[in-house]
Amino acid sequence: MYAILAEKPSAAKAYAQALNGKRQGRIYVAPPSSLLPEGALICAAVGHILEFLEPGELNEKYKSYSLDSLPIIIDLFQYKVVSDKKEVLQRIKDTIFDKRVKTIILATDAAAEGEYIGRNILYRLQCKKTIKRLWTSSMTATSIQKAFSQLKADAETLPLYYQAKARAESDYMIGLTLSRAYGILLKEQGIVPHNTTISLGRVQTPLLAEIVKRERLIEQFTAENFWTVKATFNNQGNVYEGEWFHEKENRIFKEEQAEQLCELVRNQSSTIMEMKEEMRTYQPPLLY
Repeated sequence: MYAILAEKPSAAKAYAQALNGKRQGRIYVAPPSSLLPEGALICAAVGHILEFLEPGELNEKYKSYSLDSLPIIIDLFQYKVVSDKKEVLQRIKDTIFDKRVKTIILATDAAAEGEYIGRNILYRLQCKKTIKRLWTSSMTATSIQKAFSQLKADAETLPLYYQAKARAESDYMIGLTLSRAYGILLKEQGIVPHNTTISLGRVQTPLLAEIVKRERLIEQFTAENFWTVKATFNNQGNVYEGEWFHEKENRIFKEEQAEQLCELVRNQSSTIMEMKEEMRTYQPPLLY
């Protein structure tokens, strides 16, 4: 029998529907089929249910918020269960260690982060059972069934776990180090109150900078009137509209110039200098 670990309840439900499974308590049970001859138990995490131990829990010196304790360097990261996710982890444990289960199908999201979430749970539970990897980004029944017929070997996606793990650990150390450093310095200089929490990070800090930059541009923006010149062309009975532009700019900021341009080309003959034709094919959108 298989145990299928999904990343979230909605995914577990989709897998169960694709495999004709039925809900039993807090999990789903899929009957034997051509895809899973012995049937399967389907359980779900709720995203990240494990988190890093705080630096102060690993080393006494990091309990002190001082520049002397920086940078924060953690040689061996350890995890703890998110306080309100203990029941979820227990449910997963009960499922994958069911005596009937011989193989685990890791069915978290098909990406590095999904790999990280799923394997962290299995490693936390010290699962030694055979692992197969489900790989699909679509939650349609057909796509799910196809993915179950093409399960990947455990080692095939393992590098994605190490990629996500390295990124998470480096982000954690860099983010904490910078947050503490800036917090200490800004409070010492009286720029922020002492009860203010400063948070910096690889993603959030550049993103916040872009938001601030955009907001300043909006505040400094001054509305300015402009005109565009359009003309109707008739080429042997084929009527179409064209718009004047110069070096990709179609705005004219002086009304007199726009009027002069109109008078210059009004009722004049024109020559097509260049024409491009191309065939495009558009796929119909999915139903969901």
